[in-house]
Amino acid sequence: VNIVDNYGCKANADSITLTVKDVEVPTFTRPADIIVYKSASCTYDISVAETGDASNLADNCTAVGNLIVTHTDDTTSGSCYGETIVHRAWRVTDQCGNISNAADSIQTITIQDKIAPTISGTLRDSTVVGCDGDSRPVADNTLQYLREHGLTISDNCSDDAHLTVTS
Repeated sequence: VNIVDNYGCKANADSITLTVKDVEVPTFTRPADIIVYKSASCTYDISVAETGDASNLADNCTAVGNLIVTHTDDTTSGSCYGETIVHRAWRVTDQCGNISNAADSIQTITIQDKIAPTISGTLRDSTVVGCDGDSRPVADNTLQYLREHGLTISDNCSDDAHLTVTS
């Protein structure tokens, strides 16, 4: 290799080593945000098979089949009792160690219970629960009262502290 500048001067190097390095990060599309509903037994599946996987993988130097796709989950409570929010951060790494930096790499997975509480039975008497003038029971133990008088009240994912009786 001869290197000559604009004035005709030659470099005195016998050889030059050029290093080519991949510095471009891979790209991808994260899965869409999704709502996952709890089953009757209050379980749920947020596996990638159920919630979606990264797609549209691309890189300038690494074959798509050699890209490494990973995710990490950050779980928080939702706004309703029993609701869970999972923020899944997706990353794609190429063979040179370049990690995707997609600004839109967070998938939101909302886990909810959509099975309503159940009420069964017949109220055994017509006793009126005391009211304060606006048709709302004043008794703190309304659930207990209703159960003691013939009703069965339950919810698959909530305990009594999270059930509310309204009229």
